[in-house]
Amino acid sequence: MPAPAADDAAALINHGVQLAYQQRFDEALACFDGAIALQPGLIEAFLNRGIALFYLGRVDDAVTSYDHALALEPDWPEALNQRAAALARLQRFEPALESADRAIALGSGSAEVCEAIGLALYRLDRFDQALACYDRALTLEPERVDALRSRGVILDTLGRCDEALAGYDRVLALEPDHAQTQWNRTRVLLRAGDLARGFEAYRRCLRRYGEPSALACPEWQGEPLAGKRLVIFSEHGYGDTLQFVRYAPMAAALGAHVTVLVRPALTRLLRASLPGIEVVDSLPGAAAFDYQVALLCLPALFGTTLNSIPAAIPYLHADQAATRSWTRRLAALPDLMQPGLARPDLTQPVLKVGLVWAGNKERANDAHRSLRLDQFAALARVAGVQFVSLQLGEPAAQAKTPPAGLDLVDWTGELGDYADTAALVSGLDLVISVCTSVAHLAGALGKPVWIPLHYDSCWRWLLGREDSPWYPTARLFRQPAFGAWEPVMAQLAAALSTFASKNVPD
Repeated sequence: MPAPAADDAAALINHGVQLAYQQRFDEALACFDGAIALQPGLIEAFLNRGIALFYLGRVDDAVTSYDHALALEPDWPEALNQRAAALARLQRFEPALESADRAIALGSGSAEVCEAIGLALYRLDRFDQALACYDRALTLEPERVDALRSRGVILDTLGRCDEALAGYDRVLALEPDHAQTQWNRTRVLLRAGDLARGFEAYRRCLRRYGEPSALACPEWQGEPLAGKRLVIFSEHGYGDTLQFVRYAPMAAALGAHVTVLVRPALTRLLRASLPGIEVVDSLPGAAAFDYQVALLCLPALFGTTLNSIPAAIPYLHADQAATRSWTRRLAALPDLMQPGLARPDLTQPVLKVGLVWAGNKERANDAHRSLRLDQFAALARVAGVQFVSLQLGEPAAQAKTPPAGLDLVDWTGELGDYADTAALVSGLDLVISVCTSVAHLAGALGKPVWIPLHYDSCWRWLLGREDSPWYPTARLFRQPAFGAWEPVMAQLAAALSTFASKNVPD
């Protein structure tokens, strides 16, 4: 490709565009910079410079370049579209939405623009408006796969499962091997309560898209297990393991020698809770098994439906000596409270309530499920309650400054693993926890557990229910609308007052 004359701005732009098509963005950028140096008013040079910067990962600089173009030509749809895309990449959604709206007002009629607006609105939790944008994009391009998929995500978020499934089916008709859509479809089936189809779809997705196992033995797919060695591995987090380890004894009952592979923090608790089952946190190189299976594949293999969930509790058990020790400390708690905290009337019995207000911020959708401790201030108005922090991680620091009147003791520094936490939970009267592993732990121990849930809650809590078929002692407190935690806290406070009046400790 011959180099253009250094004093020909238009030729430099054309050469830069050709280089950009070849993904030679550094060289393209040099051409656009050269053109601007010759003629600072060339809006095409600023536009193409922004595109090159975007693909070089210099997205802030790309926005600046688009701003220069728009300063010269404020109503240029192409520059507005590119600016919106760059701002969305930077997660600056409000100005991205402003640019995209301006482009549409100019009659650009682009499905890509509609999709960009939809993404911006989705990130701002403005789901109904985002859905309208994706609908417009699909009116322009009915087979636009990304718009179909994103529309399905929003419908799932809104709890419109039948429509979400129909949308995902359209995606898969166009791209049958679209992995994310297959996973999303699985989640919707489970959330809608179609456990048989949902868990079977999960098995297919894990086999097709999951990370391959390092074990040489075949996957168990329901073959007879009498006299066989089966290893069950936990493929997800602590909460999933605590919820679905209930299936391990069912596999053992088929005559298998069962080994369960879990994270180290769970080994003590599960060894004590699953007699006859080997629980390990690693496998020796010489370990030999006849079959392997992922933990969340077991519900499908055992034909689980809403009516056949194995929900006998407790299926986990805390160490009795440790529980007695915690129970004694909890009984003496009014005399052990931190200096400066308001003390309850020591002539009245005190209900002991465990509290978890936040999950792991690295998990998807954590911003929707987690709260701050001060958002539980309404519970401080309930008389006769002593709160016990079960909160771990960075949010645990909030326990040092609880809301006024909320008596909170924090012994989490003494909790080394889930066996320790289980012993403390067993000494409590009630646990209130957002959707975290502690909620699963309390439910598996048979402890009353109340779970404040965000509007787009995890599939396992189904839709619209106040109870859980997985945990008979659980009670669910759902947001009536996105971000609406105040009504949830008011319901929790009223329920806690009733619970305290009916469950007077000895």
